[in-house]
Amino acid sequence: MTHSYWQEAPLLHHPLKTDFNHDIVIVGAGIAGLTTAYALSEKGFNPVIIDKFSPDSGETHYTSAHLASVIDDRFIHIEKWHGKKGAQLAYQSHAAAIDFIEKIVKRYDIDCDFKRLNGYLFSQKKEASFFLQKELLASWRAGHREVNLMTSIPLKGFEGATALRFPYQAQFEPARYMLGLLKVLQQRGLQIFSDTQIENWEEKNDKILLTTSRGIKIRCNQVIFACNEPFVRFRYFTLQAPYRTYALVFEVPEAIVHDGLYWDTEDPYHYIRFATKEGSPQEHVLIVGGEDHKTGQNPHTDEQWEKLEHWTR
Repeated sequence: MTHSYWQEAPLLHHPLKTDFNHDIVIVGAGIAGLTTAYALSEKGFNPVIIDKFSPDSGETHYTSAHLASVIDDRFIHIEKWHGKKGAQLAYQSHAAAIDFIEKIVKRYDIDCDFKRLNGYLFSQKKEASFFLQKELLASWRAGHREVNLMTSIPLKGFEGATALRFPYQAQFEPARYMLGLLKVLQQRGLQIFSDTQIENWEEKNDKILLTTSRGIKIRCNQVIFACNEPFVRFRYFTLQAPYRTYALVFEVPEAIVHDGLYWDTEDPYHYIRFATKEGSPQEHVLIVGGEDHKTGQNPHTDEQWEKLEHWTR
């Protein structure tokens, strides 16, 4: 069994019990669903939110919460697949998402340890230097104009690593952020139904008909699937290659804390951040993740935990 380091997700036990009609329905109450609901409410709409479990109880609650405009697939590959404009759009959208979260945090004074900091893509291997130089140029072309190449990073144990420094990245505590966002939506009168699983949808008489696992019918004009793996008609999940990742949390002395987001170029790669221990700003934790593999293709998960711990130590 594994569990999230973050505080418990807000429990909401409010299942949908009767059929109803509505204009807009959002399926999924993670960060995508609640953010979409917030954006719509800003425009005067009043969507209904439905989740199989409870808000922030799925993928959002298990993130290590790197808010980055640096993309795991790397800008050099994004540009190859989607062209220069596609790479620029990828960067702009990720940067805008961080700005959007920051505005919400400041507007509603959400205490979630939101912090702007540098991100470092690094390697200790000499052969990675050429790749990092190419990635630097691709990052500039994508619009990340303030990225620079460094011959050292502040992370203890990796001082001599070659790295790209990406300014204006961020981190936060996702559960506390989601709790704050949830309160805003509830104050605006938006309905949120938990413990309600949508099993089917179809278009019928110019309406969309959603059916829950209990047979309850919901008719709406628009539906937004904001769940991790939407069950849409065209079965997009058959085209996906989902990966499992692993993360560990260590208590650490303040002396080794160097605020920043860190990602190496290994395969499988590792990612690192620091946080203050909940309820004690004087105590610190190190969050390390990595050792990814395609979901279902490695039955020896204990070995992945051991590899990650060994690498960290």
